[in-house]
Amino acid sequence: MRFYALLFFAFFLGACSTQEHAGVLSETESGQTLAGVLFTSAGSVSAKSSVYLVPETFNAARDTILAETKSAEDGSFVLSAQNLASGNYILLFEDSSSRLAARLQVALEEGSANDTLQVSQTLLPTAKVALSLEGYSLAEGDTVCLVGTLVCKPIAAEDVQNQVAVLTSVPAAAYSSIEISNSAWENQLVDWNVDSGKSYAASSLGLDSAVSVYSRTLAESKSGYLQYALDSVPFPLWMKSSAESPLLVDENGFVLPVKKAYSAGDSSLYWAIYPRLDFSKDSTQKISLFNAGSSAPFHAPVRYAAHWDSLGASGIWAGGKEFLNGTAADTVLDFPIFSNEKMAVAFWIKLPEDAFGNDSNVAIFTAMQDSLGLVIRQNSSNDYASIGVELFVDADTVVISDTTLYGSSKINDEEWHHYALVIQGHHLCILLDGKVIRNTDFDLSQGFGNLNQFVIGDERLSGILDELKIYDGNQDSTYLRAVYELERPGQNPWTIR
Repeated sequence: MRFYALLFFAFFLGACSTQEHAGVLSETESGQTLAGVLFTSAGSVSAKSSVYLVPETFNAARDTILAETKSAEDGSFVLSAQNLASGNYILLFEDSSSRLAARLQVALEEGSANDTLQVSQTLLPTAKVALSLEGYSLAEGDTVCLVGTLVCKPIAAEDVQNQVAVLTSVPAAAYSSIEISNSAWENQLVDWNVDSGKSYAASSLGLDSAVSVYSRTLAESKSGYLQYALDSVPFPLWMKSSAESPLLVDENGFVLPVKKAYSAGDSSLYWAIYPRLDFSKDSTQKISLFNAGSSAPFHAPVRYAAHWDSLGASGIWAGGKEFLNGTAADTVLDFPIFSNEKMAVAFWIKLPEDAFGNDSNVAIFTAMQDSLGLVIRQNSSNDYASIGVELFVDADTVVISDTTLYGSSKINDEEWHHYALVIQGHHLCILLDGKVIRNTDFDLSQGFGNLNQFVIGDERLSGILDELKIYDGNQDSTYLRAVYELERPGQNPWTIR
């Protein structure tokens, strides 16, 4: 057999570079073996990367890979391609751990069966495509595959809810068709020119690049701080956009639920949800913003949130609630504090030195009923300059309350602090500025009883409260650390890449 290799797509490392990086395979008399070296986009060898030979019309959900191998430590690979009919084929290269890939078209013709075809190929960052379900008539249970790649996406209920399905790990190339299955496979023509590392939104009208890509990096000092993946984490994001329903897609292909909270000039503050956040793998998060007619519905473990964004007082984000002597507290009625014996509360607070005076009854947060419940308030520690959590619990079968102070902290310093606690059964964890300051079981606890209301602030309080949230209580200390890291605006803010 005889091989011809055709360059399928030109790759570029950057806007200032015109160097072509896809390997061009010249005509040869061989036909049994392909061999060569793989490189990363940084120019180093790409070890342990996958190499696949597939038909030109390959559908990863139904077709068979013809040949495959992995590159060695020095980036070299050898791929056997015996007994194949003449025609067009696709070489796919993939380093999934680094999100690098490439796609190359080759043509096989009759010729010698003894020579080896040499290939030098650079793997570049993959792209992602957010596919409109309405634009392509996709429903739950369908599967969409990008022809000539390993990319296939089963349509899940969450995709239907978001009306968007995201194709990830797409090699840079020009594509002419996708295949969609319901009861049978249907081919649909597309005209997609996908560049390395970019994000796109696709509808029946074509392919649109992301309006912006936002990037944020966790400080190096926090390496290992958040050790595992977390689900459904809310975070704020300022965007220069007036869109009521922006479409946000993260680097892993998740569609992020989002809602607008506040507008100021040409910018708006949005609250979004990471469906899955994994700082343990990558300290940098990237989010692509697209223009869209609708965004994913906003659902979160936050059962109650007070943003106070429309108030004039300076908050941690777009305004907070300022308490001066005589400012009325906010009382929330008919709200069960605990869900399945669990709850978590978190807030930002800025307190002057004399925030409470010498009155140890001045509270920041109160949830009490029949002398049972919890209060976050000033205590007598450090000359009336500390706040702490007091739990009032049943001491026995008669309603006699027992109270203990936990997590006393001196924070009356005119600086913003994040205070959070989670109660799960008879266990309490308290965090201050992302650090656990108390982690213990209750003393003499038999329970709280039925708490159906809470109070935010106190008319005797001086200070500013912001971003108070009550969660469902399934959160742990790592989750609350992530909330702190994502909400504090001064550390590694989002920037447009």
